[in-house]
Amino acid sequence: MVGVTISWISTIEQDRAMPSAELLSKFADAYKIPIRELLQDEDQHMELVSRLKIIEILLENAHSSDAESMIKDLENHPELSEKDRISLTLNLSECRYQQSRHDEVLSILQPLVDSLEIINYHDVHTLAWIRNKIGNAYTQMQDTVNAYYNYKKALDLASRFPVFDSLAAYITYNVGLTLRRKGRNMEAAGYLERAGHYFEQTKDMKSLAHTLFVQGIAYKNIGDHIRATDLLEQSTKIYQTMQHYTLCHSVAVTLASSVLAEQDPNKALTELENSLQYFENKNDCLKVVFVISKIVTILVSINELHLCDDHLNRALKIIKDQNNQHSHEIADFFRTFSNYLIKMKQYDHAKKYALKSSRIYDMLGMFRDEIDSLKIVVECYKEMGDFKKAFEYQTLRNDLLENLQKE
Repeated sequence: MVGVTISWISTIEQDRAMPSAELLSKFADAYKIPIRELLQDEDQHMELVSRLKIIEILLENAHSSDAESMIKDLENHPELSEKDRISLTLNLSECRYQQSRHDEVLSILQPLVDSLEIINYHDVHTLAWIRNKIGNAYTQMQDTVNAYYNYKKALDLASRFPVFDSLAAYITYNVGLTLRRKGRNMEAAGYLERAGHYFEQTKDMKSLAHTLFVQGIAYKNIGDHIRATDLLEQSTKIYQTMQHYTLCHSVAVTLASSVLAEQDPNKALTELENSLQYFENKNDCLKVVFVISKIVTILVSINELHLCDDHLNRALKIIKDQNNQHSHEIADFFRTFSNYLIKMKQYDHAKKYALKSSRIYDMLGMFRDEIDSLKIVVECYKEMGDFKKAFEYQTLRNDLLENLQKE
């Protein structure tokens, strides 16, 4: 079952041998027993290198609490080398990341990477890993500007790798992801293409599906709906094979709200209502708000304004109950709501929601979306006859566009 003989297992049971970290992982998987429970404090008698390996295995299996306990046990171990201490620090940051304590990830890793870069630390792979993880923490905190800065630093380090490996591919994907969020879709597509090629070669199907999905969104934003549809459908097939139904519905929402909405709005609405029901059953509030935004966008485009009210009120109620008011889903909804209000000729009200949307996008570093929301603000002020304010916000849009072009 685990690739060893009965006699070897007997030797382990009689305390005449200690299993490797890899063998322990196989035992735990085979018998559905947590590694820490399997060890029963025997890890204290294992060699240091094996204990460090077990920590990595625990983290690979998302057992962050058990890993943290072992890290604490090893912090003052007399045989720890400087490299081991750095490794423990990185593993502790991974524990915090898995526990969604992203501010603590930054407090652990930022001082570490600063100190290592000052002394020109020789291991570029470790430095790149740290910068990438800092970028991941900022991504989870929806800080696109700082995420991109750290991913780019990681990519510069990855360019010094002897080969383009899995870490380099993940970094390249993350650069593409943040570029797409910043509205730089053509650049994003190039990075995603390279990452996707690596994931396909190495049969990393989950990462390939993620990459195809983001690529599809980038091409959708560029306006190449044929390429976008092909990429999104490829990602759906992989997600379906892996039974990742939440991600299947996320792709379905993207396809329905863009390509299908232009070809057959009523069919697109049916697809979106189906996904809305799925996310409601999952109690994924932000996804519900996002899908409602897409439904309302289509209803506004076909002038079925009387069907919007229930959806809008439902989304506003959900948003009111959210602790985090600064998500891209909420920003997207506020922009959609402002477009609906313009159709209703409620320009002052529309302007307020468009400004709310633009401020959230600004906080998230999603400047292309901020520019689009400010366009609505300009339109509202013009309709209200306040051309001075319209000019003021148009100037702001121009400045943001200029800054985007300089990047």
